[in-house]
Amino acid sequence: MAKTGPTPFVTPTTFSALLSPMGDRSVVLEDGSDIAFRLVQRGGSVNGGPLAGTTMVEWGLHEIAPTYGEGRGVLVAEHTSGDKAYLKFEWVGRGVTKPGGNIHPVMYGTWTAIGGSGRFANIMGAGTVSIDMPSEDSRDWQFAGSLSL
Repeated sequence: MAKTGPTPFVTPTTFSALLSPMGDRSVVLEDGSDIAFRLVQRGGSVNGGPLAGTTMVEWGLHEIAPTYGEGRGVLVAEHTSGDKAYLKFEWVGRGVTKPGGNIHPVMYGTWTAIGGSGRFANIMGAGTVSIDMPSEDSRDWQFAGSLSL
């Protein structure tokens, strides 16, 4: 559906969010594959870019296996006023062997602005995301792309 009103100027942007667990439900297949499906909810503050200062919550469904991972869902960035921006995401992950033989997960994907309310009602944009794991449960999302409000 097309947005109404003047077309905003879309500018390149980068921003980040360190998201920590809020809720998690998992099922691990008992067939020897060690594949897990996880409903994930993580939250944290956004740094940089037009969403700076909002609180972001990830609502995701992830498939995690010993050699790969995949996820998709919605990120909700909420301003203290209650205005919200909605970003759809998809990521894939693979294990990369580091010197010494340890396997390090590498997660990367895309995001797309899909809607918003209040100050974010006219949000448009898309880009890439890379996700680091600073701890077992926290995820450091690094966004790049173009975004306009």
